[in-house]
Amino acid sequence: MKKAIAMVVMIFLVQMTLPAFVQAQGTVKIGALWPLSGPIAEDGQESIRGAKIAAEMQNDRGGLWGNKIELVTGDASDAKAAMSEAERLITVEKTNIIMGTWVSGFAFTASQVAEKYKKVYWETAALANNIMERRFNYLFHASGLSSNFGEMSADFVADEVAKKLGKDPKDLKVAVVYEDSLHGTSISEAFIKKAKVYGFKLPVVESYNVKAVDLSSLVMKLKEANPDVLFGIHYFNDLVLFWRQAKEVNFNVEAFISCGSAGSPKLIPQLGEDVNYLFNTFRLLGEFYDGNYSVNLQSFKPETVADLKEFFKRYSEKYNVTQAQVPNTATLGFSGAWMLLHEVLPKCKSDDPEEVRKAALAIDLDYGSTAHGVGMKFAQPGTPNQGLNEKFVAGVFQWQDGKFYCVWPDKYAVKAPVIPMPKWDERKKK
Repeated sequence: MKKAIAMVVMIFLVQMTLPAFVQAQGTVKIGALWPLSGPIAEDGQESIRGAKIAAEMQNDRGGLWGNKIELVTGDASDAKAAMSEAERLITVEKTNIIMGTWVSGFAFTASQVAEKYKKVYWETAALANNIMERRFNYLFHASGLSSNFGEMSADFVADEVAKKLGKDPKDLKVAVVYEDSLHGTSISEAFIKKAKVYGFKLPVVESYNVKAVDLSSLVMKLKEANPDVLFGIHYFNDLVLFWRQAKEVNFNVEAFISCGSAGSPKLIPQLGEDVNYLFNTFRLLGEFYDGNYSVNLQSFKPETVADLKEFFKRYSEKYNVTQAQVPNTATLGFSGAWMLLHEVLPKCKSDDPEEVRKAALAIDLDYGSTAHGVGMKFAQPGTPNQGLNEKFVAGVFQWQDGKFYCVWPDKYAVKAPVIPMPKWDERKKK
């Protein structure tokens, strides 16, 4: 009889403790919303690769609250799909947090859905200023906005390019071309606004559709205008098309400055040596060449450098590439996700949106605390751009000898910029 009673008690105790055990061995589901198909899939796929490595690294360090992190993916192939996928991730997959999305127009619509359901939307990269101007309570942006990159590019032209060319900024002819989505439009508007302050002459300001299969008429218009400098906003595929057609018609400029996909190592198989001398104003994301990073890491925290090196090692081993071939979009996806998974969520007791929101608003990390050099301090409720990371930094990079180096400002630079860029007929023949 005593044995029977003991057995009943034991079974009861096991049943009582089973839910806690299951919970401890469970998962924390987080939505991962990037363009995985369509014309911008190249960038989205790399971003999510980086985010998945961030989740793997955090899981190896104990996960969250004893649980493993599971990224539930969604395909934001366009603005409408971004909205419907955000709805699915929240209502079907039951996620309390969504991160993404790289494309401004997609982030704009998806974050509306998250706000409606009072779920946290963690934006890692999309640039358009109006994403944050709505003052959403559950929207956090880990990185910079269009105005940062557009203005910084204009500063670089006025401070560095004009000096190298021996011209007054007011004498520079600067053409502006951009893909016509929210991404291209917003950055270009910021550049043009600052360009007018400096007095640049703007002989061409023209947009095009990212799905275009022929940009030759735009290239010919630029050639006729004969600008000193070209400021262009492109995604990956259209940049390759544009630069190939520029070479075909012998369109030359003294400096070509972009923001975004112009930093991808995947340009090398597409453009070969023609990638050299292109500038890219972007987050402080580089590559490791023979063990040396292409951004000056002296201002980065030692633990941040260690995390960065671990990411590069994991990515290169997982996808069988050299560390110099790790795309900066993947690094950005990693860094943005790591800020959430490693810095914010461990300060919470669960993924409850109210708790996550409170933790994010309380965080204050120094510059150099993340893999792309920024710190972390979010604008408080009721302030302009609430939820935006106020501790943002960036730099200007240039392709030199098939490698991508930070060249400006001096604090982060490891190479001097090459200006003017050689004309097509002056370059070494393939």
